[in-house]
Amino acid sequence: MPPHLSPQIYKALAAVSACIGLSFSAVTGHFFVLGLQRMEPNETARDALAIAGLLMIAAEVAAFFIAALLPIKIMRSLRWLLLGMGLLLVIFEAVTVFATQQVLVQSSEASRAGTQARIDYLHSSISKAQQSAIAMRQTAQEQVGSRFINQRQDGAQLLQSAQALEAQADAQALELARLLAQQQHTLAQALGHHGVLAYSTARAVLMSITGLVMMSTAGVLLRANCANRAVPDTVPTVPAQSKTTVLSSVETVPTVPASTVLPEAQQHSPVLEPVAVPATEIPSTPTATDQRYAKVRAAVLGGMSPSVRAIQELVGGSTGTARELQAKLLAIGLIEKSGKSYKSAHTPLSQRFQERI
Repeated sequence: MPPHLSPQIYKALAAVSACIGLSFSAVTGHFFVLGLQRMEPNETARDALAIAGLLMIAAEVAAFFIAALLPIKIMRSLRWLLLGMGLLLVIFEAVTVFATQQVLVQSSEASRAGTQARIDYLHSSISKAQQSAIAMRQTAQEQVGSRFINQRQDGAQLLQSAQALEAQADAQALELARLLAQQQHTLAQALGHHGVLAYSTARAVLMSITGLVMMSTAGVLLRANCANRAVPDTVPTVPAQSKTTVLSSVETVPTVPASTVLPEAQQHSPVLEPVAVPATEIPSTPTATDQRYAKVRAAVLGGMSPSVRAIQELVGGSTGTARELQAKLLAIGLIEKSGKSYKSAHTPLSQRFQERI
């Protein structure tokens, strides 16, 4: 299985993550701007606060995206600076959302209390009006049947007043029915004051964090795609070439005068003859286009330890890349297995020279 995905898959995953992150951030920005506007009574300042809120959300999203996209080691300080700024913005956003929810809950409770007081008043007013109308109708009926004209006139007036009270009671009954129909159970009633505050704040913060995590994921995927294109993990195969000599530039070691080796025994020791260094033949290797392979091979020939860490420090790349290079060096006999690690199977030229003299 290849250690990396294809560039198309990286880009597709990054695009999906960025779309989800931007969607969450847009909703979070709407809540954030709404909260800033609710806490500012001045109409002129609300527009400036809305712009400031949108810029803060944009800076927060960009900070996490760029921090995830930058190289980890080379730009570590800049990444930490961006992450710190983003965390400060998240904290400020959480505090703003909490304060906004506090204001909204208090406004909702005040509105609900006012509606409930109006309902209670209508109940009482309708009941009193109906009772008064009934009493007026009874008195009016008694006075209308009187033989005195003034009592009959009073009865007619009482009857009209009773009808007016009934009409008023009917109008109040319609208003009461409308208010009762508008009443709905809310989170504040179900969770209580503190419960709805905690729930609303956690919801807004969770949406914000989800958006930031998805934007960071998009940045990491793009960084992995760039790293995959910069350092390919596979080495192209080439046709076998003719056998070459490793020490092609040095076939023999120059004659070493006896005076430079054993000055005291110059008169008693024969002069050293030129020592011919046998050339080590290695099977064909990839062409010079594979810079990493050529660099590691030359370093191992020079005496470098063929460990994973040493190879990564020399040419970079992932652990899988280093192990692939070890496998290639093992295949050509340049290194050999030593327990769980590898060691060089080639004796450097300097060591051969010292052994000969």
